[in-house]
Amino acid sequence: MAERIKSAGLVAIIRGSHTEKELLDVGYALSDGGVTVLEVTLTSPHALAGIRLLRSELGDKLAVGAGTVLDAADVDASIDAGAEFLIAPDLNEDTVAAAARHDVLLIPGVFTGTEVGKALRLGCRLLKLFPANSVGPNHIKALAGPFPQAEIIPTGGVGPGDLDRYVKAGAVGFGIGSALVHSRPQDLGMLTLAAAALVDELKAARAEA
Repeated sequence: MAERIKSAGLVAIIRGSHTEKELLDVGYALSDGGVTVLEVTLTSPHALAGIRLLRSELGDKLAVGAGTVLDAADVDASIDAGAEFLIAPDLNEDTVAAAARHDVLLIPGVFTGTEVGKALRLGCRLLKLFPANSVGPNHIKALAGPFPQAEIIPTGGVGPGDLDRYVKAGAVGFGIGSALVHSRPQDLGMLTLAAAALVDELKAARAEA
């Protein structure tokens, strides 16, 4: 799963008070735009039911995971709903251990060198830099010095026009939330176009890196 996420490069994040049907509609719109990895945050009231529905209807097109996974109970509930990967905003040893018991990829949130080092010692190489926009691409370069094995996915305030700078700094992927999926209601046709534009932007950034 880690390789699939890195290859895709974009993790579209859905948060907010979407219904199950709206989550599915957003999934279709993103898939039509070329997105292949989707995160539904557990802060969404219908997240677990939405994950089940997305896996049922779009499992052949999208890798569907759970976000804002805060503890072992969230890990268990997400995997029971069919989540294929887990993303956390923080680094929690219990959460990492719970995901490992299920043999499911967990991408923990990190910000400092101390957190990156701890995550690596816990066996996590694919890491979410959050919030990325508060430090920018140079922070990834700085972390790569002592931690070259860390694979960083900047998330938080990253959107169109930003990808090239982060790719050149060493980012292996991106978590894209409100810059792509807005709070409901959203024009699904425009969402498909926005997703396609981001997919193209990432392809161009990687070709030039």
